Amino acid sequence: MRRLTPKRAAALPDEQAFREALIERVQGRCELCMADGAEQHEVARSASRHKARVAWFASVWLCVACHRDIESMGSLPRLALGLAAIAESRAEDFNLRAFYDLRTNEYPPAEDVERWRRIIRGARS
Repeated sequence: MRRLTPKRAAALPDEQAFREALIERVQGRCELCMADGAEQHEVARSASRHKARVAWFASVWLCVACHRDIESMGSLPRLALGLAAIAESRAEDFNLRAFYDLRTNEYPPAEDVERWRRIIRGARS
């Protein structure tokens, strides 16, 4: 088991409170398939991940199957799909500009996010 750094340990209470608020906001349902969800997925990775753990515009709640599927995707499609899930499930939290500011090195074009939004919308109807 990896050692918990003091910085990471200090962040845990805020992350737990955020996670509980996220679960409540999405009513515990996967933001992709609407099944009962079980995991928080930080859309941003690498250096941005610690900030994404408490950012409404960068965290999505997924069931185990959707989390596994999204993790198997390439980096840019994974980012675009995660952002599209937020946009469809919690439009008030979707903020592409804030996500771009959080993640300065690699991010999906707005057109890809919109394409995934249409796919999600079609799958839900």
